[in-house]
Amino acid sequence: MSSYLLEVEEGLRTHFDWLKREKSALKSPVFAIEHPLSKEELAKLRAELASSLRLAGEMSSKYKLCWIVHSAEHGYDFAGLEFWESFAKMTPNWSVYGNKYVLRSWYREFAKAHGGIQPQGDWGKHYTFIAWPIANALAPLDLQVHLARTLFNARYFLRETQEAPAEMIGRFISPYAENPSSRFQFFLEQSSIVGYLVRGLLEGIDKETVIYRPTLQRITNDLNGRANAREWLRDARRQYSRTIFYYGRQNEYRLSNGDDGGVDEGGADPIAQLRRSGVLLKPRIVLTRREDDSWVPVLRIPGFQPLVDIRQEFRAHLLRSKFVVPAHGDQLFLGATLLTGAPLSRTLRSWPAERECVLRFNTRESYFDQIVSAECQMDPSNIWLFQDRRDGGATLITGGQVRAGASYIVVARNADAINALGKPTTLKCDGAHAVALDLPNPLGSDLSHRLERAGLSIARRLRLQPVGLRPRQWTEDGFGEWLSSETPTLVVYRDFEFDALTIEFVGLQPEEIKCGPGTEPAFMQLRNLPIGRHHLQIKATKLTGNLGAYRAEVASASLHVYIRPPTSWAPGKLALSALVVSTDPPIPTLDDLFNHSLDLQVAGDSSRSLTISLRAIDENGAAKLTDIAKNLRSPLDSSVWHSALQSFLDGLESELPYFTATSTGLVIAAEDVGEQRVALEIPAKPLRWAYSHQGTAQKVLLLNDGVEEAEIEAAFYPFARPNQQERLDVSALSGGIDVGGKHGLYQVRGAGIEIAIVVGSAATRGHGLEFLQAGADSEALVKLNIRQLIALRTLWCSARAVNKLGRYKRNSLCGLLHRAVLAKTCTEYWCREEQALTSNSTELDWSRLEEGVHPRSFAICLTNAWKRDRPHTRSELADVFSEIAHSFKLASYKEARAVWALATESAPSEHSTTNVPIGAGLETLMKGARLMWRSQELGRRRDL
Repeated sequence: MSSYLLEVEEGLRTHFDWLKREKSALKSPVFAIEHPLSKEELAKLRAELASSLRLAGEMSSKYKLCWIVHSAEHGYDFAGLEFWESFAKMTPNWSVYGNKYVLRSWYREFAKAHGGIQPQGDWGKHYTFIAWPIANALAPLDLQVHLARTLFNARYFLRETQEAPAEMIGRFISPYAENPSSRFQFFLEQSSIVGYLVRGLLEGIDKETVIYRPTLQRITNDLNGRANAREWLRDARRQYSRTIFYYGRQNEYRLSNGDDGGVDEGGADPIAQLRRSGVLLKPRIVLTRREDDSWVPVLRIPGFQPLVDIRQEFRAHLLRSKFVVPAHGDQLFLGATLLTGAPLSRTLRSWPAERECVLRFNTRESYFDQIVSAECQMDPSNIWLFQDRRDGGATLITGGQVRAGASYIVVARNADAINALGKPTTLKCDGAHAVALDLPNPLGSDLSHRLERAGLSIARRLRLQPVGLRPRQWTEDGFGEWLSSETPTLVVYRDFEFDALTIEFVGLQPEEIKCGPGTEPAFMQLRNLPIGRHHLQIKATKLTGNLGAYRAEVASASLHVYIRPPTSWAPGKLALSALVVSTDPPIPTLDDLFNHSLDLQVAGDSSRSLTISLRAIDENGAAKLTDIAKNLRSPLDSSVWHSALQSFLDGLESELPYFTATSTGLVIAAEDVGEQRVALEIPAKPLRWAYSHQGTAQKVLLLNDGVEEAEIEAAFYPFARPNQQERLDVSALSGGIDVGGKHGLYQVRGAGIEIAIVVGSAATRGHGLEFLQAGADSEALVKLNIRQLIALRTLWCSARAVNKLGRYKRNSLCGLLHRAVLAKTCTEYWCREEQALTSNSTELDWSRLEEGVHPRSFAICLTNAWKRDRPHTRSELADVFSEIAHSFKLASYKEARAVWALATESAPSEHSTTNVPIGAGLETLMKGARLMWRSQELGRRRDL
């Protein structure tokens, strides 16, 4: 019998009896790990227990507490491997004389006699032996890392727990655990213990705690000894102790006493909690301009990750849910797509209904639905006002205020409500109508009355713009979102005089900022704003009256600021959406893919290889998966994608399986990260070309979906004579015809549509570069008039090339036709002068080109605008050119854009040239467009 073990046994019994009395008032259990033994004493204890096993041949009941403390110590170091095998290695003779059944019965006695912890939950039921020593270890080393990560995830909300009881703290942090194991889940279920442990870790061991202080100190030291856990805990402590100025009001957060363990805001209103937490789910609509000047509405829904950050239980709901956007269509989307950082964008096929959520989920969760259905809907309105940004987009303006000199798109369900405001414009959306509103400066009284009758007001207000670090969201009407780690900084522009700004947070005393007289911009910073939603009133005032007797308000602005915590992130951790796929257009079609007009971008983990495949399902449900590209790396940009797509299409033997499929789509796979699928809609077209080849044998097939043959016209145009038409037998095309040596353009017309493809030779070897040229009869092209040339160029350049040589020859022919159009409209002499220009040309050389433009003032205005406004992109140049042409009354805005496309684009789409004004003014417009475009291409000096 070991006297040392008897002495330790008695000391442990005395210690645990005292600990039970200390914890009984708080109804907190005792853990075997809360012993007073040092490392040296534990090492000697282990050796003595092993010796007693060898001598007695069994576990002596005289050393019950010694065995319990010894096994709990192993539970503290346990790393999730085989418990009893590792326990036997640290306890010699255990494998021969040890008995886990006896040890479990002693743990049960310890729980009754000393108020010890008892394993609970599914984990305790399934692991009835190891659950006891691990539960008595309180916070095993491997769980400590999970606890630190959980505190890190909840760090921006930990300040709200400073005055809360321990049990509420434990329940509060539990939802922030990421995919907790059953052991960690059991640990979190001990809310009071977790709460005291968390408070001790965040504030230090000097505060009140029910955990034995040496044990708490030990856990703290172990956590600080691990790099990741130390960093997570340090960040959590920093946010916990951060001082925030609340502008004279008390923090209104408090922890709920309900069963949800969530955060409440003076009541159970989830919407109030959402707004107080700075989470913004309000969807917005933006308009995108098409080249035919029609507008496409796009619905943008903010990501739901900030919502999940404050309600972690919503993550599981989103991962198992799917949703539809009713205004977009019936297509189902994965709920996980809402957990990305970027907003969800979907084109609208119908205008969203009032007071209805723009999302519809296939699974129900009452609390989630209550929040989302109330917040994720469009504000009710009779009309919607969008500011035309002149860059191809228009932004929704809330409040219905317009400014003189600005351009807007006004949308309403009832066309009669807005027809008097401006010129009707096409909106690609059912259930709504639009007009273009270009306001002069100043506004006339008649127009002002019409605006007021439509429900719009004329604003004379301050214009606010963020400067420095860009906010996460911003609208021109003063609606912004920043992170709590950022300081909102704004500039106040003024086109009228005032000498002071008054800034007032709703419900607080206003503050005045002196900004001096004049019209110079004023700057302001909003420091130390707490998390949540803030409404500011900014007023511009000016001394007036006799000798400046009183201060009058001359303009005002409202600012809605959302402050939210950053989304949790840690090094080495993949985000949930580790594979983010975006396409342009947002809802692509199979035609977009085969016409090379589908842009694909993929962001994700660069260590994973990407495989992109084309998937087609036939009428029998059989799936065909063909790889487009393999071994790509993210981020995947458009240029890499188009190169891979071109190689795939050039090698494709037959298009027929895809155009006859019931559904098609792209599959983007990234190894173990998973895959994303992009549906490719198959437009309902009654006529369609399909191409196939095997070796050098080529065939074209006309797919006819119910159009009478008598209504169909088909023709062939050879490369050598691109304007000479040869009729084709429609009945033969339905079964497919061999191309043979007839390489060129195949065109079909009927049922109101016109489709063309270009087929080149399939034999590419043994030919020189001259084989790639179209070989067209240029003399015949010269004889065509300008209208015929434009139509011919549109026909060839808008046709889809189905193979590599067809693409080369089509591009060669389009270049030839482009030069013919320029020679016909700008004169050959002017073209020679233009071709003589180089990047080293002087302003004298450029002036000779300007002299050929009549009136020359048009050329001078274009040159000055190019130098002064410094446009860079093709779209910016087109906007500048169109505005000046419109101001000279040479063409409408739409006609000027069409001329720009004709003069500068080598392969215009069909709709971009149908509006070209054929007449005397075309030469002036074409020369002016070429002048601006060549200035950009050759890098003409911009010195004024």
